[in-house]
Amino acid sequence: MNQPVDLAGPSFPAKDNRKQGVSVFLGAGNSKRGWQTENYLQLMMLIIDQTQRPIHLVGGPEMEETAKYLENLMPEDAIINLVGKTTLPKLIDHIARTGLVVCNETSAVHIAAACNTKAVCIVGGGHFERFAPYPEHVYNRTTFVFEKLPCYYCNWLCIYNTAPEEPFPCIGNINLEKVWRATLPLLPVA
Repeated sequence: MNQPVDLAGPSFPAKDNRKQGVSVFLGAGNSKRGWQTENYLQLMMLIIDQTQRPIHLVGGPEMEETAKYLENLMPEDAIINLVGKTTLPKLIDHIARTGLVVCNETSAVHIAAACNTKAVCIVGGGHFERFAPYPEHVYNRTTFVFEKLPCYYCNWLCIYNTAPEEPFPCIGNINLEKVWRATLPLLPVA
C-alpha cells in the first residue's frame, strides 16, 4: 500500500541516525552558478577552527581538481575527500548521516532536506523561488544565503558580462561573512 508523502517533513532514514560532521558539496552543475573556491577555502578554515573535525568534501567527478586544490591548502587530516568517489545512493546515505551540509544550489540541498539534515545553501537568482529558497510553509532545516539583485528570476540568462572563470554576480556578491553567519549556529557539536 502506498503511503502519502508528508510535505511538512519528508525524510529518508539513514543506516546510522547519529548526524555528525560537516560536508561541503562542491559544484553547481555550471561553474558560473558556484560560489568561489577561495570563499569555500576560507569558510572551511573557519569551520575547522570551530569543530576541530575533518570536513567531508563531496561532489561529482568534475570537481576532483578543485577538491585536490582545497585539500592541499588545508591542514593535514582536515579534509576527507569523497569527490567523485560516491554513488548516488551512497551520497544520499552520507548526507543523511551528516550534521551539516554547505552547498551551492544543487541536488545536495534537496537531498539534505529530504534526509532532515541541516544545510546552508548559497543560492543565486536564476531560478530563485522555483527550486530554492523553499516556501515558508514547507518544514525544512535549510538556511538559504543570497544577495538579491534586481535581475533575479533571469533563468540564468545573466545580463552581466563576466569572465568565463567568474561566477554570475548574484553568486559572486555573496560574501564569506554572510555565509559564515549562517553556518556558525548550525555547526554540529563535537
